[in-house]
Amino acid sequence: MTLDGWIKLHRKSLDSSIFSNPIYWQVWCWCLMKAQRQQVTFPFNGQDVHLEPGQFVTGRDKACLELGLTPKKFRNALNYLENTQRTASKRTNRFSIITVLNWDIYQNGKSEKGQQKDQQRANRGPTKGQQRATYKKEEKVKKEENKKEIEFPKHLNTDEFRTVWESWVQFRKETKKPLTPVAIKQQIALLGKYELYDAIAIINKSIVGGWQGLFPNDTPLRIEPKEPEQLPDLPPKERIPLSVKYKDRVFDREQMTRVMTSLGLDIPDGLHYKDE
Repeated sequence: MTLDGWIKLHRKSLDSSIFSNPIYWQVWCWCLMKAQRQQVTFPFNGQDVHLEPGQFVTGRDKACLELGLTPKKFRNALNYLENTQRTASKRTNRFSIITVLNWDIYQNGKSEKGQQKDQQRANRGPTKGQQRATYKKEEKVKKEENKKEIEFPKHLNTDEFRTVWESWVQFRKETKKPLTPVAIKQQIALLGKYELYDAIAIINKSIVGGWQGLFPNDTPLRIEPKEPEQLPDLPPKERIPLSVKYKDRVFDREQMTRVMTSLGLDIPDGLHYKDE
């Protein structure tokens, strides 16, 4: 925004009603000095704003800070300027565009017709150029949001599949049948039922055939891998001594000796033998 140069201030202002009120006079002079001298387009609060001569952008908090006024005093002064046909305001939820009426007559010496055109522009609000810029930005935001919402199944979340999927999305755009967010979710869910390379083949088949939908036909469904069952941890089996296990049984010592020797084991203690 260009704020260099100077403004014209007519001597008749001494006889105007606004001159008798210091706050109204301050806000009026502030508007004159803030107004643009020529057409300008600049970014403001995330969008392009187009201003005609005699217009400027402001917000209540910023204006009060620059003027050193309370919001109530600033609002009263601005209402007075509008009611006396000195300014016009177009407010949005982010900022206000204030137009100094009669700007071309008093500052540039233009005819009253030029002033009337400026007032009509102020009443119409944002220009077509600004509306187009706002529309394009909203479309871009929508596309980014749609892109973020796409969540591929884990087995399809690969660079190879994403490349093929983007080709499918582009193909639908070129055929004037772009995918809606709902269609994207449904097709991703459908492809998620198939293995990676089967899903890629399904997309490529539709692109080559010039089809608008995805047709798996006889493609086998993906078998979801199952996690191995985890057996519960069992407590270790308690080893019972032979003397306790066979406390009521009587053994033949000679036979026990022969068997245990053949096995290379020691003869267990605590057993009952016939000769005892």
